[in-house]
Amino acid sequence: MAFIIILIIIVALFVIWAISTRNRIKMMEVKIDEAKSGIDIALIKRYDILTESLNVAKGYAAHEKNLMVQLIEARSGMSLQQTKAVMENQEKVLERLKIVAEAYPQLYSNGLFKELQEQIAVTNEHLSAAKRVLNSNIALYNQKIVAFPASIIAGSIGCKKIAFFKEMDEKKKQDVHISF
Repeated sequence: MAFIIILIIIVALFVIWAISTRNRIKMMEVKIDEAKSGIDIALIKRYDILTESLNVAKGYAAHEKNLMVQLIEARSGMSLQQTKAVMENQEKVLERLKIVAEAYPQLYSNGLFKELQEQIAVTNEHLSAAKRVLNSNIALYNQKIVAFPASIIAGSIGCKKIAFFKEMDEKKKQDVHISF
């Protein structure tokens, strides 16, 4: 009789452990989705600021009105690859906007344009922070699903490792060379 009670307790503890492990894995998946949403929000904000910047630039350079045509508006539910493509496209728009500003000194000295440049810088920092949060959550998730014994539960519910969100522009990873 004591053997059966001990066996029931062991089975009950295993079931409780399995359920709590599964729940922790699912909560981590929710945290990853939340972090992806943070990137989406930052991309939408950056899109809006770029659109405002374009409107300011249009006042000085009417022929640049198609500057944003290629920019895809960020939306919820994008894959990491789609999000990277949007970010890459926005980086190209930022470069074009800088070129337009340099070509029109009166635009570059305009107070509104300067304010928008500052907003872009702040938004880029928010975007960087959102990427760090996402990668942190992905790291925790990946660690959880590969560590034994949680890997047993993770494998049984079909969890797969998630790739980290990486910088797409390799030039940004290189040292800056300054010459005088």
